[in-house]
Amino acid sequence: DDRKRRLTAENLAAMGFEVELVIAGLKQFGDNEGRVVEWLLSGEAAVFKDGGGLQEEAGDESARFKAARNLGTIVGLPPRLCEAALQVFNDDNNNAMNLLLERGEIYAAAMPDDGDDGEGSLRARRVQALM
Repeated sequence: DDRKRRLTAENLAAMGFEVELVIAGLKQFGDNEGRVVEWLLSGEAAVFKDGGGLQEEAGDESARFKAARNLGTIVGLPPRLCEAALQVFNDDNNNAMNLLLERGEIYAAAMPDDGDDGEGSLRARRVQALM
């Protein structure tokens, strides 16, 4: 229930977190408050946010980016990086996750901070070049 989730998020936000970030965590972790707090405190939530994870889902958002959002929450890396990994591996979640778990921090550090440049295929080529 969205109303219950929002109330839970507002309570957790009193600890100093953004309500929308808490809501994203609650959605991702099946409303498990303990797991969400762990996610928020670990820094994974900040990476998720910095990587575009809180951007409003557009109606025309690709299936790949939706999968990248979920993958980003799981591995604690920016969704845009996860999208590039999915592109490199033709949307194979297992191979993308393995790459991200093994080398994701290196790639995340090399990502520009200026947001999405609309060059998803270029970014995928950069990730592939690093492999």
